[in-house]
Order: sequence, then structure tokens, then C-alpha cells
Amino acid sequence: MITLLRKLFIKNYQNVNDELVRKDHGVLAACFGIFSNIVLVCVKLVAALIIAANSGWTFFPIALIADAINNTSDAFTSIVTLVSFKIAAKPGDKEHPFGHERVEYIASMVVSFFVVVVAVEIFKSGLEKVIGLGTADYDVLSVIILAVAIVIKFIQSHVNRSIGKIINSPALKATALDSLLDCLVTGVVLVCALLTWAFGWSFLDGYFGMAVAVFVFISGLRSLLESFSPLIGEANDEELVAKIMEIVNSNKDILGVHDMICHSYGPTKRFVSFHIEIPNSFSLDRAHDAADTIEERLRAELKVEANIHVDPVDLDDPEINEARETINSIVKKHDPEGNCHDVRIVRGTKAKTLRFDILVLTRDKKEQATIIEDIKNEFEKKGHQYVYKINIDHPF
Repeated sequence: MITLLRKLFIKNYQNVNDELVRKDHGVLAACFGIFSNIVLVCVKLVAALIIAANSGWTFFPIALIADAINNTSDAFTSIVTLVSFKIAAKPGDKEHPFGHERVEYIASMVVSFFVVVVAVEIFKSGLEKVIGLGTADYDVLSVIILAVAIVIKFIQSHVNRSIGKIINSPALKATALDSLLDCLVTGVVLVCALLTWAFGWSFLDGYFGMAVAVFVFISGLRSLLESFSPLIGEANDEELVAKIMEIVNSNKDILGVHDMICHSYGPTKRFVSFHIEIPNSFSLDRAHDAADTIEERLRAELKVEANIHVDPVDLDDPEINEARETINSIVKKHDPEGNCHDVRIVRGTKAKTLRFDILVLTRDKKEQATIIEDIKNEFEKKGHQYVYKINIDHPF
């Protein structure tokens, strides 16, 4: 079904790395969500009115109305998603040179906030009904409507999850999870309707309405917290880093890579900076060509803009080679994933300065001091007297 929808409504639908094609995928998912949620709201409200009319307007099915309100917020979510995809597709300008794709995250935060507010109001309504000993009278129509709603919500989840995975959209993936949770929420209401219809346990309506509110609140709060993460700054995408490393290491002129930092300004706006190590015997032109080649491949294959710093490495100085091996061995005793780089010896008239960076996971100052002390002690055992210039790096 997803492939058919994409073929019908999206031109060049297979080119998902294109910004306009990506936008069209988001618009398709949002429009489907708007239409299906509006249908659900109308059907559930009509059913609630029928139930209320049958009771002589003495009570309303709070759980069913709460579920309809939840679908209203879902429709609003889809509208905001639709607008955000259109804004996010705008190219960079003077004020926003990195584009506008982070609008997706902001839109998700706004929607999540309203979902949390709605959940609180639903809970209050359910609590008032429990305190007031209110009841509700579900019938076979309610059972049928709720069962159909679960099917529609499951289809919604499938559409959003599939398209979200295709275009790597955090907003659509979150919407898919929300729709799946709605299946569970509506299932709770369906159980309430079945128990009321079969056994006359109408007193459960308020309790089930409160249960629905709790699920909606948790969903909204989780979505709100998840929206903060990419705006604050997430850790490097491990899959992306692995692909970058593969491209860099495929260049035979490169001895190593370190200090990699990835920046994301949206799902398709990615920038990376890192250092590459190149033998100092290479000419400046050859080192520059190596960096250019890597930048061009990253841009063409991964759609990543790179800024590369070149570090010359002296492979012919036995003292530097020995120092590099000594430092690496000690660092790895403390941290198997640690290493050293930029090892240089500056030979002055009065003293020799050993400069290097070490990369370690720990941020504990005492542990870092212990590593540095062990390195200095090892060099002293070997009879080396250095002035040390040490910089400690951490993986971003």
C-alpha cells in the first residue's frame, strides 16, 4: 500500500535524498493523518451524541469523548507536521544558511506540549465523573465504531512508520509510535464499552477515561523530551560515523583520523569536521588533494559537508615512534577505546617538549590525572626527560 501511495502522489519517489522528494513524502503522510483523524473524530463524536441521546442526555461517555479529543490532537499534529515539512524544505538563506529543517523538531515540541495539556484536561473530566459517581451506557454501535477506529489507527501507524523510515524523519517516527499507542488507548475504551454493554458496568467509564488520559500524557511527554535531544545536540550517529570512517580509511594516503565532530541541522543537513593524519614527507599539494578527495566523496555519497584539518605525522623519527607506542599502550591499559594522536617532540636548546593529545572516554579528573602520571613515570623509567604539553580529548 505504501509503495502504491508513493507512486501515485510523489514524483521520483525513489530519490528520497532529494529535499523536495523528502518534503512530498512528509506531506503525503501528514495529509493521510489529517483525513483519517478527522474521520475518526466525527464518527466518535456522533456515536457519543447517540449514546447521550439514548440516555436522555443525563450522561456522556467520557472515555469515548476523551478518545475523540485525542484524535483531534492527532489531526492537529498532522497539520503542524504538514506545515513544518513545507517550511523545512525551504533552502538556506542569509539569515539561516544551514536551511530550515530543524523546524520539524520545533513543531514536534509544540504539538507534544498541547498533547500533554489535553491529557490533563481529560484526566480532570474522568476524575470528576468518578467522584460524582457518573455512569455511561455503551451499545453495540459503540463497540463497532471503536473496533473500526483501532484498525484505522493501526493503518496510520504503519503509514507513518514506513514513510518515516524511508526518509529518516524523527517527526513521522514519533507520530507512528503515537498512533500505535492510540491503538492501545482505543482498545482500553473498547474493553470499557464491551464490559458496559455485556455486564452493565457503566461505572467504569470515568476510570477508563482517566486511564486514557494517562497514556496520552505519557506519549506527549515522551515526544516532548525526544524533541529536545536534537536541538540540544546529540552524540554522533554511529552508522554515519562508520560510513565516514570507511571512506576516509579507503584513501591510502591517510594514516589515521581523530577529533571527529558531527553537526546536524536537520535529517538531511549534516556537517562534519575531523583531523586526518598524513606523512610529513608529503608535499602540501598532495596533502590538500587527499583532503579534497575525501570531502568530494562525502558530499557525493553521504550528502555530508566536511571540513578537514590535516595533521603531519613524522614516521621517520625513532624517538617520536617510541613515544607514540608508549603513550598508546598506557592509555589503552586505562581505556581500551582510548588512543593518542598529534605526537610531536619540539627540541629546544635547553629542553625537549613532548606534545600530544590523548582521547579517553572518562571525564573524571582524577582518572585523567592518573593516566597522565603513568605516562610521565614510564618515560622517566626509560630515561627520557621531557617538558609535557598534553591535551585530553573526548569523543563527541
